Amino acid sequence: MGSNRIVHMELFMPRQLNLRVASAAEGGWALTLSEGGAPPALGVVTSEIVQAVTAASAAGRPEEVGALLGQALARCPSVLAGVYTALGSARERHEPTVLLIVCEDEAVQNLPWERCVDPSGALWEAREPLCIVRRLPQTTAVTGQAHVELRLGWWSAADGPPCAPLAELCLKLGLAEPRSFVRPAEAELLNAPDTARALHMQARALDDALPPSLRALLPNMTVVMVHGEQRSWSVGASRLLSAGAGAVLSGLPNDPDLAYKLLERLYRGLLSVAGLAEAVKDVRVAFPELAGGLILAVADGAALRGGVIRERWTPQGWPRPSAEVGALLQGALELSQQLASGFVGLEHIVLSLCRPAPGGRAAERLRFMLSMRRDGVRERLGSYDLLAPEHAETLGTPRLRALGARLEPGFELETLWALIRDDVSALLNATARLPPASDSTLMSDNGERVSSQSAPKAALATRLEVLGGPEDGRLLRLNVGDELGRAVADSAAKHTLYGETALTDRHLSRRQLRWRGPGEVDLLARARELRRPGGFEPLSAGTAQIFVGDVLALTRVTWLRGVSD
Repeated sequence: MGSNRIVHMELFMPRQLNLRVASAAEGGWALTLSEGGAPPALGVVTSEIVQAVTAASAAGRPEEVGALLGQALARCPSVLAGVYTALGSARERHEPTVLLIVCEDEAVQNLPWERCVDPSGALWEAREPLCIVRRLPQTTAVTGQAHVELRLGWWSAADGPPCAPLAELCLKLGLAEPRSFVRPAEAELLNAPDTARALHMQARALDDALPPSLRALLPNMTVVMVHGEQRSWSVGASRLLSAGAGAVLSGLPNDPDLAYKLLERLYRGLLSVAGLAEAVKDVRVAFPELAGGLILAVADGAALRGGVIRERWTPQGWPRPSAEVGALLQGALELSQQLASGFVGLEHIVLSLCRPAPGGRAAERLRFMLSMRRDGVRERLGSYDLLAPEHAETLGTPRLRALGARLEPGFELETLWALIRDDVSALLNATARLPPASDSTLMSDNGERVSSQSAPKAALATRLEVLGGPEDGRLLRLNVGDELGRAVADSAAKHTLYGETALTDRHLSRRQLRWRGPGEVDLLARARELRRPGGFEPLSAGTAQIFVGDVLALTRVTWLRGVSD
């Protein structure tokens, strides 16, 4: 069975080290490494190294500056030992470490600390679980938290659409279309609940004082991303952080193609529940030529404590859905856990739809139509025997997983329902013992009645499909003489049910039926009934004929539907 485990909704908590760099006597640097309440580690960098760093920086040789910064730290053994002690502990715990660089001198602050190398000559960020972040003093602290949706905005001093890479990227990743702000902020972006917000802007907009329209946006932004070169990035970042931004990422390229590649990697990291610092580090390692210019600045480490995006459950192979569908699917997983179902299937999505929750017209209509079937679905879920709770399946049933290939990123509730409507209605009609053509029809937006199940063809079934439960959607191709039954250790049946799940149906026989050929089965044990449009036929041991669309109810919860090739 699948091993997809349930993701716990915990905040991303990196370990934090503070490295303060201050001026020392005779032109050197005084280093102070601190972590929490532990005694600090101290070190001094000689003026010769400082002068060499300054000269290499002025000459525009960032790789040489990185090597010299590595040498500077290597000559402070207590500081270097403190860093590697923290890295060793972080490696054992599989957690990242954030090194917050704090500099009193602006020239020192502007050095490419991200290019710092370790004693072996490799970039620290490429070899170690370490993310280098600048901490700018005297700015407002913002507490980080994880959200379930991500929205992008674009701020410009003049009218114009968002930059092309952003719009194209949002479409590819299933994010909402980016918003352009040239006036006071729109309520939809600012007030959307549980939403992380990334605001993109041009560096030249920071040359002057921040306009009121931009200041109104900043307190609601998780991160501000600045495109283009900044002569003094720390001044612009300090302005943004002081105005309320959670974090500032400076140095994004203006080149559209390069910006697209970089941002795609960055946002894929954020959408996979990575922390902001780790996602930025990943981009710097992937684009080493930009490492020294791609600078992440925060007011303090609190802005890095959230994972930006808190993961929501989706069936294996599904693209990222819209926020409304994401909440629905997460609710389905939670219901499965509450009911100890052992799997997540269409039944749980139906129950999740029946729960009162914010939603559009489609959600309200579906809740009304499905509410009458809620008790039948709950009764069905309670009729299985849970054998191995630790093996609960969270990949989704075969039917759910197969739907992933037919969904596009950002899909809405209407799209999802259009795809699963027929299968859900057949399952619910069988549960509620209603003929398929009655209340299973749904009202379309134009008021017309839309049948949720087409009339079955008068053709003999050539295959059987599991309907409902942990193996919902599994197709069974039986040869003449093949037997089907409940999976047990000594089962003689060639085809078994519940063999790879945490559940079983004790009312299902070990030898339930034998396939005689297209549309004909020998019932080797008593079955409940054969359900056809417009009626039900009681069954007992003997021969039964199955047409496409017929539902063979072997027990209360084990159903097979006739299908064709």
